[in-house]
Amino acid sequence: PESEEWEYELIPTFGAAWHFTHAVSLGVEYYGKAKFEHGEMEYFASYVGPALSVAGRSFFWTLAAQPRVDSTDEAPQVQVRSLFGVLF
Repeated sequence: PESEEWEYELIPTFGAAWHFTHAVSLGVEYYGKAKFEHGEMEYFASYVGPALSVAGRSFFWTLAAQPRVDSTDEAPQVQVRSLFGVLF
């Protein structure tokens, strides 16, 4: 039988923010990404950057721009993340 090869990612994250009002906050986020193939780690990339979050009564939206802060050549130099949520 053929052996199955697993590919997976580990993504540790951390963030802290200051709420200026109930609806607006500004913070900083850390986003890490470890990629594993064939049982070995291919790379680990670290990103750190500012994040802005806006909330309404029934939604929230977060936008973060994070440059890479390590020396790996395997991952993008910058990532932009956006998250939109609807509350119900």
